[in-house]
Amino acid sequence: MRYLLFILSAIALLAFHTPAWADSQTDGATAPATTPEDDTGDTEDDTGEAKDDTGETEDDTGEDEDDTGETEDDTGETEDDTGETEDVLTTHPAPMPDEVPLVDAPKPSKSELRQRFITWKTNINAGWKLEKKHRVQDAPITNEFYVKRARFKLIAEPLDWLKGVIQVDAADALSRNFVKDAYIHLAPLRSLQLRVGQFKKPFSELRLTSSDKLRLIERGEGNEAIVKDLRYGDRDLGLLVSGRIVDDLKLDYSIGVFNGSGPNIGDPSNAKDIVARVDVTPFKRFKLGVNGSLKFIDDPKKDQGQPSFAHAWGGDISFRHDGLRLFAQVMWAQDHALYNLIANPKSDSPPELINAVANASYQHQFDTPLALAVEPAFQFEFLDPQLKIVDDTVFLYTAGLNTYIGRYVRVMLNARFVRTSRNTMPARHIDSEELELLLCLTL
Repeated sequence: MRYLLFILSAIALLAFHTPAWADSQTDGATAPATTPEDDTGDTEDDTGEAKDDTGETEDDTGEDEDDTGETEDDTGETEDDTGETEDVLTTHPAPMPDEVPLVDAPKPSKSELRQRFITWKTNINAGWKLEKKHRVQDAPITNEFYVKRARFKLIAEPLDWLKGVIQVDAADALSRNFVKDAYIHLAPLRSLQLRVGQFKKPFSELRLTSSDKLRLIERGEGNEAIVKDLRYGDRDLGLLVSGRIVDDLKLDYSIGVFNGSGPNIGDPSNAKDIVARVDVTPFKRFKLGVNGSLKFIDDPKKDQGQPSFAHAWGGDISFRHDGLRLFAQVMWAQDHALYNLIANPKSDSPPELINAVANASYQHQFDTPLALAVEPAFQFEFLDPQLKIVDDTVFLYTAGLNTYIGRYVRVMLNARFVRTSRNTMPARHIDSEELELLLCLTL
């Protein structure tokens, strides 16, 4: 009996006694995690640069999208499977913290706050061009060095649904095109977003593609004639509504109202441009796009055959798989600037022009310590600047080779041949050969 009472007493003591290792925990509470620090009390390495989980220093830009919403490409940058340009901002609810921060926790400094949501990007292109034109016999060969772009872009994104962008180009410092982009983007919903300011109209996928994503130096003569000169696309001041309707198909829409007079030019008249575009990805790596632009003309010269409005339409298709990229685009437009040259001045419609372009490229990456890749590229373009009036078709052939050196440097070499059906007439397009070398630095 004595031994039985002893055993019962020991069990009772064990049942009602709380061990020392449990004193620091309570039901439903966890101890805050601590960050290992070195002797100085900071978490930086001996170079003074903050590191991510992999131990690599973070990218100096801190951004993964440019002004068009494009993700970075496969030269050491990330891009989605379709290679599409995406102009929607995804809004994500902020994650709930695991624990309430201490009241006496130090507040971040103003410089730390700015670094959190302000990023920047620099794009500098400088090159050399050799050109031979055949307008007249014994035409001299032009030989020049030039700066094509010297752009600096600042992106402020204090909230997931709010972004402001301003981009300037020092190469155009003495012209009205110094300011490239200046807009505010609001994204309260993925399906409904708003942009106001100066930016690219949603017309022509080739024009919407950022210059540092182009596989050839020039976008082509169709872009110059239809998108820029006739102002159916390019940058303008206006208001844009956009969003994604169907996630599985990546069905995106954009529709906007613009001044129609070009970048950095105000226009108080009621004659505005209405531009719209729809993109869809029905299959993986395969993308389709259609766009239209309607231009209203203020005070048209009807006695000379100028209409009160003109329009342009276009469509494009793109495919990419690993390093292979294929792209084709067609545009048709009314030339409202050539209304006085029309064959029938009493006609209600202005002259027409049509453009088609197709290009292909393949990038091969070498397994070297310094990221090195080469990419041959080819492009064919057809342009009829005065459809149904005169035979003045233009054919353009471009062959290029891109060399990627590391993450920030690209060397582009292009050979371009232009052939026209009416080389002798006074025209913008004449037979010519060009050799161009461009060095690109993107930070």
